Amino acid sequence: MHGNFAIRGAANWLHLAASPVFAILGVMAAFDDGPMASICNASGNNPFFAGMNAMYFLMALFHLPPWLHLILGSGNTKC
Repeated sequence: MHGNFAIRGAANWLHLAASPVFAILGVMAAFDDGPMASICNASGNNPFFAGMNAMYFLMALFHLPPWLHLILGSGNTKC
């Protein structure tokens, strides 16, 4: 019974990890000069918000509601 409680507690807080991880990946991808950077960023106009960077930042935005619930104190951290 206690193991199940620990798993649920960990799962409650695990969803908070998604948004910061995607934001970090977006920043890392923005400053990547490797061979994949030219393939993933075909536009070349604004490399910070293009290609994989845009996807990572959008994913960070879509996973933001649990943080907003936590910050605003709604009491419900489950989404």
